[in-house]
Amino acid sequence: MKIFSIDYFKMKIKLFNLLTIILIITACDRHGNRPVDSESDRNGQMDFIEIPYDELIDKVRGGLLGQIIGNLNGMPYEFKFGREPGNVTNYVPELPEGAFTDDDTDIEWVYIYNMQKNNNLFLSPEKLTGIWKESFNQGIWCSNGYVRRLLDIGIDPPLTGKISLNPWAEFNISGQFICETFGLIC
Repeated sequence: MKIFSIDYFKMKIKLFNLLTIILIITACDRHGNRPVDSESDRNGQMDFIEIPYDELIDKVRGGLLGQIIGNLNGMPYEFKFGREPGNVTNYVPELPEGAFTDDDTDIEWVYIYNMQKNNNLFLSPEKLTGIWKESFNQGIWCSNGYVRRLLDIGIDPPLTGKISLNPWAEFNISGQFICETFGLIC
């Protein structure tokens, strides 16, 4: 287990603020309106949901905070209950061993940070390879762990997701749980 310093948490706070800014820039027009896909959209009319700026920021921050708390406090229960839900009766949120990264959010947060840094929503395979080699070196599992090994031997995306090269590619479900932050900012 890796324990991080105060600088690590300062970086996470900066990343949180960056994600909030990205949300505002990409999700709303200059009046804070977000278009909604509806029947009237298809008829040439546009429906809007108006969300006050402060409320939108609060909702995004709440979602990000929920991810952090869920990741860190849920860790003691991960893989403990197989086919049936567990009976957790005495749960007290705490971090007795300190805070550490979690693979459920780190990948998407690093992607979003790099999209902002590069001012580009679409990162090239070469850029993704560099990001992975720089950022993802421990605490990655299954398909993601195999991707990291493939990168080390010179196989780059999108080939790292091919079942013929990555036997975990078909089974892995991480694509379903490493996209929540993208959903928050859309």
